[in-house]
Amino acid sequence: MAEHGHVVLVHRPDQSVRSFADLWSVVNPTIVVAMDGVDLPGSVTAQFGPRRFLRGHELIRHEEIGRIQTRHVFKREHCRLGYAFPVQPALEAVETQRRTGAAEAAPSLGLPAVRTITVAGGNPASVFRPLTDG
Repeated sequence: MAEHGHVVLVHRPDQSVRSFADLWSVVNPTIVVAMDGVDLPGSVTAQFGPRRFLRGHELIRHEEIGRIQTRHVFKREHCRLGYAFPVQPALEAVETQRRTGAAEAAPSLGLPAVRTITVAGGNPASVFRPLTDG
């Protein structure tokens, strides 16, 4: 990208350290890509519009990642699949897409339905017990 005159800036937004207005006064980005789990204020998305502001999860085919993950664990002789995702609205789209891909791949490998739970903290034993029981 550098040979074409592009610069990539990776910045984890923290409004308590620097506001987006301050950041934009230093950097005038051509495009902003918000990675999974990062929720930018509406003023930022409006400033860049739909062509210049992209959500990272929209650039990646998460259904295919779910299928790849399923084949990977199957090759390692796992016979059941389970997804444990945190209760975080920003990750819901990714979780749904990956789970869909895994659910599509499982039957062709002879695996049972994928089990999914949401995690809201707690100790690891209680988190994974519902995935491993039965």
